[in-house]
Amino acid sequence: MDNRSNIPGISFINQLPYALHIYDSGGWKDPDNYFGKLTLLGTVAANATGYVQPLQTTSVFVVCNAATGSPLARYVKTAEDNADSFNITTANEAAMRATFQFIDDITHNTDGQLSAAFKAIRTGTPNSILMETVNYFFSQQPEYTACSFETYMMAISATEAWARSVKRGITDIVNPMGDILRFAFGKNASETALILRNAGFSAREIAAILKSSFEQNAGQTALVMNQAGYPPNEVVSALKIIFSLQEIASVLKDVYGFNMQRINDILQKAGYPANTIEGAFKSLGGDYANFAKRVWDKLNPSHW
Repeated sequence: MDNRSNIPGISFINQLPYALHIYDSGGWKDPDNYFGKLTLLGTVAANATGYVQPLQTTSVFVVCNAATGSPLARYVKTAEDNADSFNITTANEAAMRATFQFIDDITHNTDGQLSAAFKAIRTGTPNSILMETVNYFFSQQPEYTACSFETYMMAISATEAWARSVKRGITDIVNPMGDILRFAFGKNASETALILRNAGFSAREIAAILKSSFEQNAGQTALVMNQAGYPPNEVVSALKIIFSLQEIASVLKDVYGFNMQRINDILQKAGYPANTIEGAFKSLGGDYANFAKRVWDKLNPSHW
């Protein structure tokens, strides 16, 4: 039997000139998914009041622009409080606009004092006081006093959801994604690779992002992509467009620990000509240089 009829309805007063979607945010306690599982409860027209039926006595509501999906507010209704309505005003709109501007600011000014201070809070504050600490931080920033822990979490959750839905190969979107995930989300290189892979980014795009946003060398990039589940041949194909053959050969030797024959086979399958592989092996020195000479002698028609 559905007991929701015993739960009082909630009215949402929309004072904005566009329609709003009202969602139930189930499973919101998950720290990595601030929105939880969103269930649409209703739509409120522009400059109107709408009523929704909560799914449970303690509910979390997320309010979004119906046209764009951009979040505007998050409200918690418990069984103990008497709240029966929520207002969505230009103040909510301004707070979210400031929050997205803040994320853009720290993303594009990663060496600035603001970015460094916020990163220190995100990485060095116990979860038990993180909300209070972030709120105090914003209260001390003249441009961002409208922001809060709640608006920040909504903004980055929306950004992450957006990242998962973008199409592959769009350069102007792909390029800043690493910076957004690193500096706005606080994700490390391994976490970024997994998020982007799950979002549908190609191995080549991910390798380029790791190199650009995390300033990784070929070995570091290969290690992260290996941890993300990419096989060696895909890693080599991805590294090929941004690192030299000598660097890639070194990766196969030092990161993967492959023997000379295996490295030679992988590089040939990746499309490298035998004479360029010879040069890469020579750069590794020792037995690799000798191996390269033997292979090249077999392939070089002048030695037949």
